[in-house]
Amino acid sequence: DPATATAKARVASNGQIDINGTATAPTTIRGSVMPGFGATSVVTGDVQITGTQTPALAVTELPEVDVPAMTQETGVLYSRATPLVYPGGRLALTFLELAPNTQAVVSGPAVLVLDRLTVQPGAELTFDTTTGPIELYVKDELVLASGSTLLTPGVSPRSLAIQIPTTATGEVRLDASSQFYGVLYAPGATVTVGQGFEVFGSLVGGLVQYGGPATLHFDEHLADLTYESSLPLLVSWRILSLGSNDSNINQDPFTILGVDKLTLDAPYKSYEDQWLDIKYVDTSSVTRSYSGLESGFDWTQVQSVISASYDGTTVTDTNPSTSTKKYRAVF
Repeated sequence: DPATATAKARVASNGQIDINGTATAPTTIRGSVMPGFGATSVVTGDVQITGTQTPALAVTELPEVDVPAMTQETGVLYSRATPLVYPGGRLALTFLELAPNTQAVVSGPAVLVLDRLTVQPGAELTFDTTTGPIELYVKDELVLASGSTLLTPGVSPRSLAIQIPTTATGEVRLDASSQFYGVLYAPGATVTVGQGFEVFGSLVGGLVQYGGPATLHFDEHLADLTYESSLPLLVSWRILSLGSNDSNINQDPFTILGVDKLTLDAPYKSYEDQWLDIKYVDTSSVTRSYSGLESGFDWTQVQSVISASYDGTTVTDTNPSTSTKKYRAVF
């Protein structure tokens, strides 16, 4: 609901972002738009963006999809009146195609690998994650035809992941009627989204294009998971003896480490940019809000801070010179 949604959505690209809207079909992004490094966002028509439009500081590398190695069984063209049910587990087929007016249900936990998935008009496919998570890998083509229906009864986007590797050569078309709760990751594909396909979660494609008015709701917790996965993971530890004490403690630490300090970054460059959400009173005594990278925020315009958070963590000390920030090691 645009009236109640938080302003933390992120629409990002490694290239230019084109956004347009009309008086009868306006576009609203409650959050920020981030075009690629050195690129811009092109906005035309009736468009509202509540956040920033600052370009990315670097190109985002999209990791390749790691498709599980499984022995594939013969493909299935299903045309019976009774529903087709996969109760879970691991299954690999060369293809799965649902003929018009048929039904199929995949229950989690499940890992399903297909070369091709086709849901024809009038057919209904259900991914039931209420019993466990589902991972679907489509190696070549995914077509949810106009007039078909995709159901995801579970409301946690973390429980359903559809992944398409960059080696896929077929089309990826999401024309089904659906309130899709999940993640669709197709880093090398052109993804076409129909106006009846409403996403609750996240959508990544080599190129994403909408065939009409569309609605996408970003799940903020997915960003938290992405951040957590980027942190170092403790694998093991052990205690090492430092040997005999060295009484000479006046040695130059750069010499001990074999580091040329003239080639190191200056301390001020150690600051790592963070996502800032802030409500404040500016120097003209006007209450304002900002959501975006802190590098794009002008602290000199702040008279007083009402509330603020860095990367989703609320802070009480909002003085930019003393507040908690992230740093990388600098000598």
